Amino acid sequence: MNIKVLVVLAIGCLLGVSAAAGPLKESDVSQDAQWLIHLDMDKLAGSQLGKLMFEAPSVNLKSQLKLDFVKDVAGVDVVKDISSFTIYSSSYQREDGVMVVHGKFPSEKLIALLKTNDKYETLQYNRHTIHTWVDEIKNRSGCLCLLDGGVTVLAANPE
Repeated sequence: MNIKVLVVLAIGCLLGVSAAAGPLKESDVSQDAQWLIHLDMDKLAGSQLGKLMFEAPSVNLKSQLKLDFVKDVAGVDVVKDISSFTIYSSSYQREDGVMVVHGKFPSEKLIALLKTNDKYETLQYNRHTIHTWVDEIKNRSGCLCLLDGGVTVLAANPE
C-alpha cells in the first residue's frame, strides 16, 4: 500500500465539501494559511443533503462506493467516525496542504496500513510520533500524526 491511506481519507472527506460547515477551530489552522476548507461532518450527516448522500446509496451509488472503500481499507466510517475536518495550505502548491481531522480512528489499523509501505518511517516531535511514507509511483511523500483527543493530522511532509 502506498499513499492510499491519505488518498482514502481525503476522498472520503471531500465527498461533502458543498455543505455548510460548523465552527472552525482556529487552533487547527496555521496563521499563514492562504486558503482553507472546513466541514462539520456531524452537521452534514444530520442535514437533508447529508441524508441524501449517506443514507440513500441508490441515489448516489458512486459516493457510497467511495465511503465503503474508506471503511474497508482504513477502518474509518466517514459518516460516523469523522466529526469535522479542515484542509488548508500556506501556498497553492499540492505538497504544502494539511488536513486536520477530528474523530475516532482505528490507529492500529491505520499504522499497520502505513507500515506496508517500503519507505515507512517514524519521527519523534516532542511526545508525538509522525508516521511518514513515500508513494514511489506518484513520487510523493505523506505523513500522519495521531494526536490526543481524536485529532489526526495528514500532510505531504512533516514540516
